[in-house]
Amino acid sequence: MKHYTIKQLDNEINTAAPYVARHKERMMIPDKFVLDILAVQKDFNEIYAVYIIKSERTIIITAEFREVRARAESILRKLRQFVNHNIVGYVPTKEDRINTFAPEPKTRTSIGVPQKTPQIDIVKRLVRQLFLQISFGVAPDINHRSLPKGVKGIFIYLAFINYGDPEPQSKDFYFRKEVTNSDSMLQFTEGENEKQVYIKACYVNAKGQEGPMSNAVHASVPN
Repeated sequence: MKHYTIKQLDNEINTAAPYVARHKERMMIPDKFVLDILAVQKDFNEIYAVYIIKSERTIIITAEFREVRARAESILRKLRQFVNHNIVGYVPTKEDRINTFAPEPKTRTSIGVPQKTPQIDIVKRLVRQLFLQISFGVAPDINHRSLPKGVKGIFIYLAFINYGDPEPQSKDFYFRKEVTNSDSMLQFTEGENEKQVYIKACYVNAKGQEGPMSNAVHASVPN
């Protein structure tokens, strides 16, 4: 939301109001809106002429100015929205945008699926805890401290086996947690004690779309 200085507001209301009054048919602006913006312009100019005189700036005048100022800001926001999202059949010209202070809306940047493949390193072991560092890149440019651009977090998947069992398959892994930091910790339960844990991870974007899965690392659950 735009925050106006008094000087900006004075300029915009006194530019936009007469402009839309002259071009209301072409711009398909309802008569009621035109009457409203012209009324706000008149009220603003009258109270502003008093407000700028310090000796006249009483508590009552200040309160009235703030109320009119809020109405002027509100109607200018509605005008910009009207220009940018009008009914079919009206296409704002460059002059329309300049005189209503309604720049074209910014195009939303599409969110791509993460392309980086994380690498997991087990950096510390405590009782029923493993501390991980999840990085990306190729030596010597491996990035250990930040997430790739466009990545919101990291999904961590686990699979458990008993000693001597075959290595788990992809279907055996389940989602364990999401982290937003390259350094993370896994906390294990008593029932997971004395098992072998296999760990995979992938980067995810703000939509929850997953990038490539890492290779699995494994360790015994510390006890």
